[in-house]
Amino acid sequence: MKKRNNAFSPKDMPDAAGKRLKMKVRRILIVYWDGLGDVLVTIPFLGVLKKIFPRAEVTYVAGGKGGPETSGLELLKGSPYVTHLIRSSPSILARLVKQAPYDLSIDLCGNSTSKLITKISGAGFFVRSRFRGIPYVFYYSPSAGIVEKVRFENNLYLAAGASRIRQLLEISRVFGIKYPGFALPQIRLSQAERGFGKKYLRKLKGGNAGLSIIVHPGGRNPFRLWEIKNHVALCDKIIEKYQADVFIAYSEDERSFAEKIMRGSRNKLHSICIKPIRGYSSVISAGDLFISTDGGPLQIALALGVPCIGIFRRRLNAEYWYDYRSRNNLFACFVRQIRRSSAPKENIQRIMSESKKVIPREVDLVFEKVARALKRKIRA
Repeated sequence: MKKRNNAFSPKDMPDAAGKRLKMKVRRILIVYWDGLGDVLVTIPFLGVLKKIFPRAEVTYVAGGKGGPETSGLELLKGSPYVTHLIRSSPSILARLVKQAPYDLSIDLCGNSTSKLITKISGAGFFVRSRFRGIPYVFYYSPSAGIVEKVRFENNLYLAAGASRIRQLLEISRVFGIKYPGFALPQIRLSQAERGFGKKYLRKLKGGNAGLSIIVHPGGRNPFRLWEIKNHVALCDKIIEKYQADVFIAYSEDERSFAEKIMRGSRNKLHSICIKPIRGYSSVISAGDLFISTDGGPLQIALALGVPCIGIFRRRLNAEYWYDYRSRNNLFACFVRQIRRSSAPKENIQRIMSESKKVIPREVDLVFEKVARALKRKIRA
């Protein structure tokens, strides 16, 4: 391990008045989950971090249950804010030991694995919180080397009710920087990747010059699902009103739910199932409108600047994850909630799949937002 840089001391900490933290930061380590939405909402914070420490190398370590092709880290490729992307695994520990010490470690997980990575990093200063739920406080200390024993006396309390993006941006207060307001995540696609998406949809459309509406109904989280009959009614209504091409997007573990929608429609629906997440993003970028109940795909479409219809069962979800009131390209639709205690997950999924009733009020609500989004796009 390299010799540790003892560049930090208690006097470097910002006081209660929020004086600017004086640090010579050259290497930064960030640890987080690799979920699509989780990674995307950190992009505005990465941009602020780059402004605070413009010469620093940023290493982003993320881990999760998904495979490398569906990792949220793939969406950070080409970003000017990150130098190195590392997918978390037991083998990375040895790599981090060789690369240590870092000057600053930011742990957004707060679990045992991320604590170990923070300790190995040898960082002289660290910021930590469990950012999987809705945190209201961050801890920061110049003693990362004894992270298990450190007494957290330096707390940063976050604004209650703020969205996840805003809360992440508030971390800048640790460094004596005024909270910079709100910013939107952006995914950088190459010209070749965007060209691939356009060609892919054009081939499925068979030369039709109409609108391209992409629907990602989800399927993994049963409490976010919308009834299949509702999806079918909405797709048919869009096709018959706008003569548009409707595409049903899904991953392999969502195939069954998506195929039931396609079989139930009286119109032709195209299917999109692309595993590499950047290929999926390329196709989404070529659409005229994106509709989804699923968190990750909706975050991708928003970060690509595609007009979106988000179907939410909980207002808190729309406010915290998406800050929908601050986005011009997100039209939020709130449908009735499902009580989590009412039935096991598998029963909820079966109800969503086998329900024979269409809920006209909900379909009309979503279609009204579709009409508004398309009217705005056509004007533009």
